[in-house]
Amino acid sequence: MTYVDSVEEALDKANICFAFTEWPQIKQITPAQFKEKMHTPLVYDGRNLYEPKQMKDAGVEYYSIGR
Repeated sequence: MTYVDSVEEALDKANICFAFTEWPQIKQITPAQFKEKMHTPLVYDGRNLYEPKQMKDAGVEYYSIGR
């Protein structure tokens, strides 16, 4: 496991992101940032933080769990 100092750093070249918290630093990440930072912009959202259409429009493969 690798520890980092920011969400942005964690997303850098990542293949997948699992969002299971509503912390402000997670909620403030925009769909465009996922697309820009990640190697494979694939997000599983267990807290329904993002709008599916906005993620799709940004080019992010997005799964909103329980919506």
